Amino acid sequence: MRIIVTEKDINEGKRYTTESCPIANSLRRQFKSNAIVSKYSFCIESNGWQSIDTTREMAEFINDFDKGKKVKPTVFIIKEKKDNNL
Repeated sequence: MRIIVTEKDINEGKRYTTESCPIANSLRRQFKSNAIVSKYSFCIESNGWQSIDTTREMAEFINDFDKGKKVKPTVFIIKEKKDNNL
């Protein structure tokens, strides 16, 4: 899975919010479904909720964004597990 975070996702992102951070904005845009993101995992509502662990790079991006540091558009590559349904 590729998560493409654009400048628009970043500009519309809200710090310290699980449903409106840049990564959540990207997931919502790409998958046309609800998304919740934390430093540890993210969930996408697609045929039920799927929970997937975040990568270290995603957690660092979230920390930097929440602290008000400048973050740039990026692409995260996630290796999906077969058993992700909640």
